[in-house]
Order: sequence, then structure tokens, then C-alpha cells
Amino acid sequence: MPDEPARKTSIKETLTSIMIAFIVALVFRGFVVEGFQIPTGSMGPTLLGAHVRVRSEMSGYEWPIEPWARSANNVPERFQPALTPHDPMTGIELPARDYATLSGDRVFVYKYLEPFHGPQRWDVTVFKVPTGVQENYIKRLIGMPGEQVALVDGDVFTHAGEDAPVGWDAPGWVVQRKPERVQRAVFQPVFDSRYTPPNSATFRSPFRGGTPGWNDINTSPTWKFDQAGPTRLEWINTNFRLDDYLPFNEIPAGGQWWSREDSRSYPVSDVSMGFGFQPETDGASVGVVLEARGYEFRGTIGADGAVLEMRPQTEDGSGAWTRVDATARGGLIRAGRITNIEFWHVDQALWLFADGQLVAGGPRAGAYDWTIGARLANATGRDILATLVDQPRFPLNNTSLYREPRLSAEFSGSAFRVYNMRVCRDLFYRPENFGRTAWPGDPLTAPGRPGLGTHPSAPMLLGPDDFFLCGDNSARSLDGRLWGSAHPMVAKKVATGPGRVSRTMLIGRAFFVYFPSPQRRFGLPILDFGRMRWIW
Repeated sequence: MPDEPARKTSIKETLTSIMIAFIVALVFRGFVVEGFQIPTGSMGPTLLGAHVRVRSEMSGYEWPIEPWARSANNVPERFQPALTPHDPMTGIELPARDYATLSGDRVFVYKYLEPFHGPQRWDVTVFKVPTGVQENYIKRLIGMPGEQVALVDGDVFTHAGEDAPVGWDAPGWVVQRKPERVQRAVFQPVFDSRYTPPNSATFRSPFRGGTPGWNDINTSPTWKFDQAGPTRLEWINTNFRLDDYLPFNEIPAGGQWWSREDSRSYPVSDVSMGFGFQPETDGASVGVVLEARGYEFRGTIGADGAVLEMRPQTEDGSGAWTRVDATARGGLIRAGRITNIEFWHVDQALWLFADGQLVAGGPRAGAYDWTIGARLANATGRDILATLVDQPRFPLNNTSLYREPRLSAEFSGSAFRVYNMRVCRDLFYRPENFGRTAWPGDPLTAPGRPGLGTHPSAPMLLGPDDFFLCGDNSARSLDGRLWGSAHPMVAKKVATGPGRVSRTMLIGRAFFVYFPSPQRRFGLPILDFGRMRWIW
């Protein structure tokens, strides 16, 4: 039987199909996933607004810088040519050249649709800012409904279940710890030996060998110790400080494109150290020691397994170690084999990894619980909480209050090699004060007052439908710490206080960078597929 003739598609059916597809796309965009472009650098370098990308020909390191420059009257303006930045991995100034300003990352946002998908702590969240009208912001969600939030020495503490603010000396405050995936995403590199310049007469590594026998520390990514030890690698906290400075925020100063703003950078004791360890013989052990907040924290891996411990610092180092966690797992280190070691001290918890596997500690097993008072006392070396109670305006944004950490690695039992030494630091939420962001006539946010949640006299108490959000780039983020009262048009619709974001103003969680800022080749934009990534 002959084939039936193909039925012709009518114009009406075609238009109907197009209309259905259009409606489905609108519904999907309105209720499921929508694209946004990052407007500013408040989440940098996790997510990038307008920026320039700089690459050091000496070390091969590439990093973004927010495109600011100083005008003739010393007022910050958008980037202008002849940038002379400093390589963060070497501290060496690069030759002046022009850089093109790139647009911000474009991200997909998975919209909150309760009860199926609601906001969670540490989400990177897009929302309507309460101090403006129809403006979209993107920050990290750190405070949940019904909590009081305190930002103490860079970390997030919360207190739940109260209808009125409670003092920082009250019981019930807990530190909020980040999940491993989020923690890895927010670590900021301080030093990485992979970017050691091979032929530099000026570069000096921030590490020094504690005994004779060390080779290539200033010239190679791989360091060798040719004796059996014991020995140490000691971090020199001078040119590469363990603080909250971001290379992304490098600004011109005194006519030169270089200001680390050391006087405004806070010491950061939440840090990580990672490296490859290859002993020549069996029986070797390796450990990392962090001296911070008046304590020593140590993670050790040897023939008998892994151990995490801590003790108060003493002048003669005679204090007894307290075991935090341990595992009797042999074979983690073997002769001739490279074992990748990672030690973390973050959010009042110790973590120890071998080849990417957690072998001791973590957010539960490695945790130690200090009250806010103990945290401040250990971080500053004095009972500062009593001062805050007696003197409500005592400033916590004086960076000299805080003790600087010291970092080292210990080795024994064999000659060995160390590969790709890396040091990172955690997010640090600064105790900023209100300035030009204050609202006229609002005493809570008057200029000079402490930022919300950063001082006992400026409590951040969230209602049953309120959230607290801050930027990863804490030094350059206008966020919940520094917002005044809601815009009058917003206040008519939403009952919320200063610094808070109502549930109805949340849009969704950013989960993927689908269109990073394109690179340019031969004058044409080229999509940078290597920077497409998940967001945590």
C-alpha cells in the first residue's frame, strides 16, 4: 500500500507550539531557575563582578583584581590603564601595563520554593536588598530565623530561642561550622610553592628550615631534606601575613599601585596547610603545628595512625597535650610514596586529611567548644568581654587587639621531599563600624557605631522570617552588618529591622557559574570554559 502523504503542519499549530514553549520558559524562569549577573566585588573572589585578570609571567599565577584606581583628588574611581600590581604568590611588583576590564560572572539561581527547597545556612543567595527598591544583591546566608548572630574574631556564633537580645556572656552561644565542601570553596590562598619563580634573585619563601639540611626552598616547588631529622619548617609571618587581606582588593596608595592595608588587616587563625610528603624510608612521621589564640594545635600522622591535639601555650612549652581525636590507622605514610597531607584549623575544629580522606577530626570529632568570652580572651590575651560590658563603645575593629598566629611543620624518621606547599586562610567577617552607610536620624546605625552583630551593643536578633547575609569579601562588602533601616517603600510591605532580609525578599540559591567573564584573543571574546563551576 502506498505511503500516506505527510500531513502539513498548519500555521496555527506552529504558533501554538511556540506559545507553549514560551509559556513553559517563562514559568521555568519565574519559579525554578533564572540567570543573574554579578554586579560588584562583594563576593570576590568567590564570585566576580567587574574585574581585571592579571597573570604573572614570573610565577605563572593568575588572579583577579577589582578595577579601581585613584583620581587626581584621591577619590576611588573605576580602573584606568597602567596597572602595576604585585604577584600575591611572590610579593614581586609586575611591570606596568594596560588591562581590559571584564564583566561580572553570570550565574544560575535555583529559586527557593518552600517547602520543597528552602534557604540553608552558607547558601550563596540572591535577594532583594531591603535598603533599595528592586535591587538584586548576592551574599552568603549566615544567620537563620529566630537566631541572634554574633561575628566574633571572624567566625559566626549564634544563639537560638530568645525573644530579646542576650549578652555575649550568656550561655547557649555556639559557633557555626561550615560543611567540608563549602569550606574548601571559601579558603583563600596565602602562599603556594607551585608558583615559585625559578630564576628570581629577589624572591624569598615565607618558610625557613629549622635545622641545616634543607634544599631548594627559595628556588623550587619541591623541597628536599637530606637528613633523618627531626626538623621543622617555620612560617615567617612578615611578607606573607596570615591575615584577611585579599589580592582582589589591591588599591593604589601614594601614587603607587600597591596597598596591602596592613593596618586594616586582621590576623586570621583559621588556616590550612597542605603538601605532598615523600619519605625515603619507613618509620617517618609528619605533623603541622599552629600557634593561635594562646594555644597550640597539632595534627600528626605516623606509623601508628593520626592524632589531633591541643594545649595552652607556655613560655617553656611544657604544657600537657589534650587529645582531640585520633585514629589507629597504619600505612598512611610509606617509603617512596607521596602522601598528600592537609591540616585545617577552622571554626573551632581541627581536621586532618591524608590523600583527600579525613583521617581524624572534622566538624564533630575535631571540635572544641569555647564560649564567646573565652574566644575573645584567647584571641586578644585579656578578658576583653568584661571591657565590652563596662564600656559599650569599646571598639573591636582595632586590628592590634588580636594575636598573630604562627605556623610550622614537623618531620622526623627519614630524609624526605615536600611537594607543593600550600597555605590558605578562612573567611573572616570583620567587625566594621558604620560610616557613610548610616541612615540620617537612625541612632542604631549612627556613624562610628559598631556594625550589627559585631559588638554586644549592636545585637543582630532575627525574627521568625528574617535572615542575615554577608559578603565573602568582608573588607569590601556593604551587607547586613552595615545596612540601616529598610527603604520606606520596602518598609510599607515588609516588617523587618536594620540589617535583616525578610523571607519574601529571598530569590534563590546561586549554584553554577554558567558564563564566566570571557577572555579576549585577537580582539574577540572567548568563553573561559575552565572557570565554569559549581558554587558552594
